[in-house]
Amino acid sequence: MRRINKPNLFYGWIIVIASLFVLIMCGGVFYSFGVFFEPLEVEFGWSRASISSVNTFLLLAMAVSTYTMGRLTDKYGPKRPLIAGALIMGIGLCLCSQAQSLWQLRAFYILVGLGSGATWVIPTATAQRWFMKRRALVLGIVVSGVGLGALVFAPLIDHVIFLYGWRTTYILLGLVSWAVLTAASVVMVMSPEKKGLEPYGAEELALKAELTPGINKTTDSSKVWTTQLWSTKEAIRSKALWGLVILYALTLIPIYMISTHIVRFALDAGISGAIAASALGLIGGMSIAGRLVMGGAADKIGWKTALAICCFFCGAAAIWLTEVNNWWMLYLFVVIYGFFYGGKVPQIPGLVGFFFGTSSLAEITGIIHALSVLIGAAGPLIAGYIFDKTGSYTIAFSLAAVSFIAAGILALVLKPPRKIIAEKKPG
Repeated sequence: MRRINKPNLFYGWIIVIASLFVLIMCGGVFYSFGVFFEPLEVEFGWSRASISSVNTFLLLAMAVSTYTMGRLTDKYGPKRPLIAGALIMGIGLCLCSQAQSLWQLRAFYILVGLGSGATWVIPTATAQRWFMKRRALVLGIVVSGVGLGALVFAPLIDHVIFLYGWRTTYILLGLVSWAVLTAASVVMVMSPEKKGLEPYGAEELALKAELTPGINKTTDSSKVWTTQLWSTKEAIRSKALWGLVILYALTLIPIYMISTHIVRFALDAGISGAIAASALGLIGGMSIAGRLVMGGAADKIGWKTALAICCFFCGAAAIWLTEVNNWWMLYLFVVIYGFFYGGKVPQIPGLVGFFFGTSSLAEITGIIHALSVLIGAAGPLIAGYIFDKTGSYTIAFSLAAVSFIAAGILALVLKPPRKIIAEKKPG
């Protein structure tokens, strides 16, 4: 029996902290675009559909990047892909400060998107590999970084733009994102086996398997949590993967739509710029509570049920948003939507790990995220086009509500994949 090192501090918690900081920058960069929206509109006079298209280009590039980064992470580990992503994202953000035309800004945001793919697939896949017990809670902690990034960066960026202008702000954001992501990459390790450890909770679950009749006993403790480890090719052939793609896309369309346009929507309603930016940040703040609470709840009520609850409440909040016309109505939306939007975030990567195991988790996560983002990227553009045609966001936010509700229904009916294993008969 091999000897497992048992340090006082389980290294997986260092992975969790590093992953948290990676996703703080992911949230900071993603949510910052809504704050840059008005300065860009004022300086260049572009239509809202045109400005929204910049975020769409970011998301399309991110879709390509998440698959590539996931594949590279499964092959080489998380360190090198994260370093590359940090450099590309930092350069892209700094170049945004030099934009003089719409096509230039789109091109620079494509670079940001190519780098930002590393900030989602690497931390969510790597953290799951280190934990068998409390995996839902760990994912909740890790993805709370997106909300924390929005909470900190949205009002901060608004203030820095006020002091120094949007061009200088892009340079500062690029330098900070490069520094934080590079520092986080130093401690990233792909799996506990690389450090002579087992996943957190492996011994306890293995003992439970020994004592519980009917559980398949195996010397590989990673199979106690799920007895089926799927390859990427096997996962692609399953209906469950494509169901997850559709479900995820239905949640991303309204999320991208709201995050891009809510600051401008609030300004149109006569709400001050400071309150509008703080509301965007507060969505991130409330989402932290949602990620932690619903992440922990998923351990008890299951990934699917927790996801459906979050989607239904987000749909209700989107309906409320169509009636918002003052600051208190905006903040009520922020509290409800922020909590349940945040609660949704750990559920889908958790479902991916639950359905397909961890052997090819980064690449499978990258595929699902990439395809979903390709569809969801239309959200900001749709909202901008509808506003340009109607002068209102009512239809756009109503579509967001329908999309959330459809995702909740799909979450309830989606079934886990089942492998069909052919057994050779004796003789």
